[in-house]
Amino acid sequence: MRTTILLVVCAFLTLNFKPIAVNKSFTIQQLQANPNFKVTVSSNGKYNGKSVVLNIESKNSKTVALAIPEGTLFFPANEDEQTLIAPRMQDLIVNKKQVNSFVVYGFCTEAIDKAPTAENNFTINTNKNEKLTQLLSFFKANKGIKKGTVQEAIWCVTDGEPISNIYCENELLNKKLKKRLSEITGQNIPWHSNKREVTTDDNGYVVASSVEVVGEIVFSTTKKTTVKSKVINEDGEVVFPNGKGFEIPRAISNITLDFKVRVRGWDKGKYYVLYYTDEGDELLKKEFEI
Repeated sequence: MRTTILLVVCAFLTLNFKPIAVNKSFTIQQLQANPNFKVTVSSNGKYNGKSVVLNIESKNSKTVALAIPEGTLFFPANEDEQTLIAPRMQDLIVNKKQVNSFVVYGFCTEAIDKAPTAENNFTINTNKNEKLTQLLSFFKANKGIKKGTVQEAIWCVTDGEPISNIYCENELLNKKLKKRLSEITGQNIPWHSNKREVTTDDNGYVVASSVEVVGEIVFSTTKKTTVKSKVINEDGEVVFPNGKGFEIPRAISNITLDFKVRVRGWDKGKYYVLYYTDEGDELLKKEFEI
């Protein structure tokens, strides 16, 4: 009796966990062209992350797979609004004879334009920007990049935003992404990261505010000395005095320090971090901009 019950339970579990049978796979463009499907693509009002709404009414007799390739572009009806791009492949299942609703990834490619208006429709196209294609290939090969960093990287390519806006908590990934963006855009690799908070204003325009600057400082000394530091603005005014110095016990080459300063609320413009000796001799001067 126990053996019979066990076999019945196993059979039941096998039936419950059987994969969905998929008859065919379509791209989003192919699905739009197929008369068995009615596809509506619209905005939910966001400019990155899960920002594109798909409603697919299927009259098809079989369930099908849907692929949204990386590089798929979503063009808004209003030209003043941002075109979005799918940064990676997204695979979906469209169930037969019902309305299927999905929210999929799309990221802004035009930082100066407004965020798409909620419920406005998109048209679909394919990316032909080779530099963006190179960046999307990097995303495909390197997992774990957070949404905000994905968006900043896209703007580096599409809007010429500085690579210093890139910040990953994973230092190796941070360096790899900056290096790849330097190769794609021709920008120099910066010594620091300008961490930003990005929102939209009441009119839908992107507003970015710097909150912290972090990086590595490398310098050398030729003798025992006390090292001090400060941050000054373009007019030479001290905006961040680092009150206490620290002692270097002897001549040392390539001293590496982690640099971090909160800049929330600072005026936009150029700033300089200075490291100098107790006697006033300058050891290092590094520029950053917010």
